Amino acid sequence: MASVTNLNIYPVKGVSAVPQEAFLVQSRGLEHDRRYLIVDAENTPVTQRQLSILATMTAQVKQAGLTLGLGGMESLAIDVPHANAPRRIVSVWYNETDAVDCGDEAAAWLSQALGEQVRLTYMDKRASRQAYKESNPGDEVSFADTYPVMVANEASLADLNAKLESPVPMNRFRPNIVVKGFEAWDEDNWTSLVIGGVRFRAVADCGRCLVTTIDQATGEKTGSEPLRTLATFRTIDQKVVFGRYLIPETYGEIRVGDEVTATSPRVNA
Repeated sequence: MASVTNLNIYPVKGVSAVPQEAFLVQSRGLEHDRRYLIVDAENTPVTQRQLSILATMTAQVKQAGLTLGLGGMESLAIDVPHANAPRRIVSVWYNETDAVDCGDEAAAWLSQALGEQVRLTYMDKRASRQAYKESNPGDEVSFADTYPVMVANEASLADLNAKLESPVPMNRFRPNIVVKGFEAWDEDNWTSLVIGGVRFRAVADCGRCLVTTIDQATGEKTGSEPLRTLATFRTIDQKVVFGRYLIPETYGEIRVGDEVTATSPRVNA
């Protein structure tokens, strides 16, 4: 039986993972996933692509806000910004969206931590962002790059690691959902998944970037692997791919250990 082995959210885009045994699936993905975004003076995202130290920053969701942490600094607790707080138009890859500014205290803490002038923004219920081109009208996404959820297959990582001189952990790929019980690269053919009664539409392969070369425990850049090896056998439509993007079609709770059923395999051209 195929099943879920790991579930993660990333409350602030670019920071370290928060694993849990269960998460609520909503229209924008897993609850609390990538609802906060660090931006620069031009209101464009600041992530590990720009500052790899973000891999070591923690973000713990509390009842009505967030607690940020980074080694050597006192942690900062912030509240979810008020609906009447100043708003910003932030640019995330292929589109722009409205977001709430989280205030000067959060901006000062993050600017000190990162050594650059940045601000923190929040995607509230009023904000709306359309998912990428394989989506349907009304399919929403958080501050994730393109789609609400990313799933990764343990067997595919094992196949990749067999080709690497130094194996890498799954956290290099920053998935929301990790599954086992499938063959390596089965995910290429998925068009839908059912996890614990929640149905997802599988819409696109996940193109990978230099973040896969950053040690997620230390924030150190490790060279060109695993991206270089992955590119030798996993280049599809001019993208180096690992994992598959999902859009929720129904909502509810999913848990580690839930059965996973893949349906409607597509035929690759």
